[in-house]
Amino acid sequence: MSADGSAHSFPQSLPEFFTKLTDGLREGQSNAIIQDDAQLTTVEGARILGISRLFLIKLHEHGRLRITS
Repeated sequence: MSADGSAHSFPQSLPEFFTKLTDGLREGQSNAIIQDDAQLTTVEGARILGISRLFLIKLHEHGRLRITS
């Protein structure tokens, strides 16, 4: 139930998502939750992916990663 009193239903996959999330955290893995329409800099994107900014740009230049502006 939201603050305004309206009810929301959650997707059936939500319990599985939380199970995987908490299992990963328990194993010491890091996690990031990002909105679909989030706009990140190349530095932010590289940090989230755990790679260098230069490697991220090279992936883009070789057509392995799409970067939009």
